Amino acid sequence: METILNKIREQSAFAQLEGELNSGTSPIKLGLMRAARLPILAAFAEQQARTILLLTQRRDRSLTYYEELNLWALELERLFFPEPSALFYENAPWSETARRERLSALARLAHGNDGKPLVVVASGRAIMARTLPKNDFVSASLNVDLGARHEPLELADRLVRMGYESASSVTAPGHFARRGGILDLWAMQDELPSRLEFFGDEIESLRQFDPASQRTVTEVKSVLVSPAREYLLGRESKLGIEPKDLNEFHTPLLHPESVSLLDYLPSDALICIDDRDALDEQITELETQAVALRQEAIATGTLDKNYPIPYLSLNEIEDEFTQHQVIELGPADLLEEANGMARLFRPGPRFGGQLKPMLDHVEQMLGNGDEVQLVSRQAARLQDLWG
Repeated sequence: METILNKIREQSAFAQLEGELNSGTSPIKLGLMRAARLPILAAFAEQQARTILLLTQRRDRSLTYYEELNLWALELERLFFPEPSALFYENAPWSETARRERLSALARLAHGNDGKPLVVVASGRAIMARTLPKNDFVSASLNVDLGARHEPLELADRLVRMGYESASSVTAPGHFARRGGILDLWAMQDELPSRLEFFGDEIESLRQFDPASQRTVTEVKSVLVSPAREYLLGRESKLGIEPKDLNEFHTPLLHPESVSLLDYLPSDALICIDDRDALDEQITELETQAVALRQEAIATGTLDKNYPIPYLSLNEIEDEFTQHQVIELGPADLLEEANGMARLFRPGPRFGGQLKPMLDHVEQMLGNGDEVQLVSRQAARLQDLWG
């Protein structure tokens, strides 16, 4: 894949694109056909020491991009920021997977990316959903250091306020378990849980372990503990809500500020939009559906008429876009109107799974002196057939 990316980087149109990126030009409209968007993004993402938010209109497209990005840029750090599993205005807990992936991305953004390239992939609905304000997220986060002093009971109480769940043993991110002078904790953004061993109130040992075998994987000097829910405990009593009844439905009530993933982006973040027209259309459609759900819920008495809007509108999102440099990868320009990077790509013939015509076509291109690079999940098989 690097061979293809280098070919892209060698083009004069790519040098022009890099110049626009470095000068801060916004928006940059590339008009790329769909198949060209991800390799172009991969070509410049590795050279941009900043955070990139890749936006698509729908969840399935986001997942596809997230997975394929690993093919084009193996060394590039990437995060998937999913949609809430509940509808807007639906009083239901979100799935553990959605919570974990969203909070892991928020933690990564809230505490900085150390100047390394990072791509966050999200859909329109994912960035619409309101979340915990960044200042509250950072203030609630805790660095647990080897040798530091923490009274175990007070630390456990703080974890509860951060949304962590007390359990007999930690089996998933967001759990903690206390046994005498040992506290096991699985921070939301970590791949493994951590074990804190106390001598009095001093952390004498700090290590990550395998939750299945309980064996130590590695000794660590510090663990960053970030919130385990997209809200914090503390204001629920004023709302007359029991802590056990809380879920992300209550985030707009507990945190009145209208905040989304976009507010977690660093100031120099680059926003890449897969298809601007499709994204705007999808957000508008989701707004229309949400208004209808709200009216129905108020009419049936399942929603208070004063309940705040739990999402950002299209206008609010567009205002957020103005705070960052934006690249519109699509929609695709008409072939006769294409320029810049878009002129370098053309759709090829379709073979409908017929290998012989495809191989004949490749042979003809080679005979014309063209260079051919084939990208396929069955590369080894194609190589055998060509031989």
